[in-house]
Amino acid sequence: MRFHVVGLGSVGSLFAFHLRRTLSEDHPISIIIRNRKRFLQPPNASTPLFVEKSSEVSNVRGFEWDEMDALENRISNLVFDESGGVRNMFARVDDGFEHRRFNRYREEQMQKNRNSTTSLSSTSRSSTLSGGRFRDNSTKIESLFVATKAFQVIPVLQQLRPRMSSSTTIVLLQNGMGIYEKVINELFRNPDERPHFVLASNTHGAWLRKPLHTVHAGDGDLRFGIVPDPQGRDFEASTRSAEAGVRTRALSLDDIAPPAFPTRPSALPTSTLQSNASSPPSLTSPDTRYASLRATIRLLLSLSELNPVWETAENMQTRLRQKLVVNSVINPLTALMGCRNGDLFLWPSAHRIAKAVCNEASDVFKAQTLRHSNVNLSDSTTRHRYANIELDEVNILLPRELRSRELHLRCRKVSKQTADNFSSMLVDMRKGGQTEIDFMNGYLHRAGLEYGVRTPTIDALLWMVKLKKSMPNVAIDYYPHLKN
Repeated sequence: MRFHVVGLGSVGSLFAFHLRRTLSEDHPISIIIRNRKRFLQPPNASTPLFVEKSSEVSNVRGFEWDEMDALENRISNLVFDESGGVRNMFARVDDGFEHRRFNRYREEQMQKNRNSTTSLSSTSRSSTLSGGRFRDNSTKIESLFVATKAFQVIPVLQQLRPRMSSSTTIVLLQNGMGIYEKVINELFRNPDERPHFVLASNTHGAWLRKPLHTVHAGDGDLRFGIVPDPQGRDFEASTRSAEAGVRTRALSLDDIAPPAFPTRPSALPTSTLQSNASSPPSLTSPDTRYASLRATIRLLLSLSELNPVWETAENMQTRLRQKLVVNSVINPLTALMGCRNGDLFLWPSAHRIAKAVCNEASDVFKAQTLRHSNVNLSDSTTRHRYANIELDEVNILLPRELRSRELHLRCRKVSKQTADNFSSMLVDMRKGGQTEIDFMNGYLHRAGLEYGVRTPTIDALLWMVKLKKSMPNVAIDYYPHLKN
C-alpha cells in the first residue's frame, strides 16, 4: 500500500521520517511537494530526510516525490492575511512587496488561468488536471497524512480530491480546532463520498533547522482517534462488549475491518504480508472501503518512537481541546515575546496570563457541555451565569483534563517538554508567513460568542498577534533613531 504525506514542515518531515523507517520498502511513501524549485537539487529516491535528536543526526531515504504545480494554482492559493492584504498562502513573505506583487499580478494570472483551462484538451488531462495541476495524477491516494498549516488544508485537499475516494483515509495533523468541520462543510458534504478521517494530536517538539532537516527538540506523544463512520460502522464496538471485562476492553482493529480484508494494504513488515498474500480482499466486498483505514491505524500504532495512543472519539475530543488551550497560551505568547517555549514560564506575568486563558477556555467547555445537556438554555439567567457556573451546580461532568487548574499544569508541562523549541507561530511570524491564530484563540473566541462566555484574555492575545503580524516593523521604520 502507498502512503502519501503532504506538508514538509517540521511535523510533516518528522512523520515522513518515522513512516519510512517503520515501513518496509514494499510500501512506497510519496511526499507531495508544491514546487521542487525550492530545493537546491530536485529531490529523488536518494534524497534523505534528516532528524536530529540529542545532537545525534539520523537519516532515511527511499521516498517518492509527487509535485504539485504551484504556478498553475497561484490564484486559487490567494488568501487575505491578518493585515487584510492579498497573498499566496504558500509564499514566504519578508516585506510588503509580496502583497503588492500579488495584487498587481492578480488580473494577469486570472486571465492566464482562464486561457489555459480553455485550451486544455482531453488528451492532456491524463497528465494535468484542471484545478489540480499535478504532474502525476495517475496514482490514487489510499492514505494521506496532512501536515500543512491549518489554513492550507482546504486548498490542498481540494486539489487532491480527484485522486481520492470514499475508501481513502485522511489523517489531519494540524494545530487548533475547527479544521475537520470546515473540510466537511466545504469539500465532503455527501457522507456516501466522504473519506475516512483520523484526527491526531502531536505533542512532540520539532523545528526545521533547514529544509529536510528536522530537530526533534522534545518528546511528547501521538494521540489519534477515528471520526465516527457516517455509514454506521462502530469502530469502538470492542470497548462496549459485554463479553470483555472492564479492564480488558480496548479498541480493536477488527472493529474497523476483519483481518482477512486489509492484507493487501497492510502496514505490516514484508514477512507478515507474504503470509497473508493468499487471501487478498475482494474488490466487490464492502469491507474494501475500510481497508486503508485499518492499515493506517495499524501503521500509526507501529510508530513506537512517537509514543502512539489510539483514543476513542470522545477521549480524542478531550485531548484536542486540551491541546487547543496549550497552543492558545504558548503560541501567541512566544510569538509576541520572541522567546523559546521553555523561557515563557520563568516570569510571573506569563503564569497570570496563562491562568486567565485557562479559566476562560474551561468556561467555554462548560458551556459547550451545558448546551448538550438537559439544562434549560432559554433562561437568560442561566446564560448569564455561564462564565461563573460551578460543575456541582449542574448535572454534568466536565473531564478533569479540561478544568482550569489542569489546563494550566498542562501548559507548564508542555513548555518544559519543548523547552528548546521555537513555537510554530513564532517561526511563522519571523518568516512573515500567515499564522494559525484563527484556529487557536480564534476558535475559542468564536465559541465564546456562540455560548455566551466572555473571553477577554483569549481575545486580547488574538488581536495582539494580528496587530503584530500586520505591522511588524512600523515603529522602527517611523522612528529611525530606534534602530540604534
